[in-house]
Amino acid sequence: MIDTDWVSGSVSINGLLLFASGLFLLYKAAKALQGKVEEKLHDVHEVMKESSRTFSKALTRCGF
Repeated sequence: MIDTDWVSGSVSINGLLLFASGLFLLYKAAKALQGKVEEKLHDVHEVMKESSRTFSKALTRCGF
């Protein structure tokens, strides 16, 4: 139990489990995003080809 002049509360097992699971989910999401970013940056030539294909598709749809 925490009891000071400016805050009071208690810590329960349920609260600790929820906090730990939230940290775990944040960690997993950050690792997944990092993996996707590194995967894209790893092959710069593939990214450049993909972006030029997308740009040419956009120009074709606009009628240029």
